[in-house]
Amino acid sequence: MCFLIYESIIFAPAQLKFRVEFQEASSNLNVKHTVENIEAQKLINRIQKEIITAGIDPAKLVKELKKLRAYALEEGNPTLVKVLRLTYEHIGTFETFSIPIPDEEPVDEIDGNEVKQQKPDTPGKNDPVESLNYLLSVMSNSSNKANLNELKEYRNFLLEFAQNH
Repeated sequence: MCFLIYESIIFAPAQLKFRVEFQEASSNLNVKHTVENIEAQKLINRIQKEIITAGIDPAKLVKELKKLRAYALEEGNPTLVKVLRLTYEHIGTFETFSIPIPDEEPVDEIDGNEVKQQKPDTPGKNDPVESLNYLLSVMSNSSNKANLNELKEYRNFLLEFAQNH
């Protein structure tokens, strides 16, 4: 019988929280990654408000994303750390955020075979502020499987953009 037990462990000095998943059957320990530091969540919210109201200020945004990356390093979330670094390098170089919101790929199942549908463009998908705001929302809960996949898509888009420009 396999069952999951979730516990919260709080490290007092940095007030970091990690959700730990124990699997009895396999005895594996997996750390679930999410930005749970209260200060990091406040920083994400502040960045989102700033970009929505004032747009992208490259110098200020790079500085704030570097602070946010430090929290991700403390939490031990390598995907988030990399995406944050690539994001502030991208914004520092291009003075905007040129990466579109990743497409969701609706899937239909026909006779047991998956068939991808064409999805109409999402409004704001290519808008730098909308895309960056969406990325920050995804970062705030990177333990969610769908969000982690989107972080990886952003990582791949950022790497590809850097190679091509």
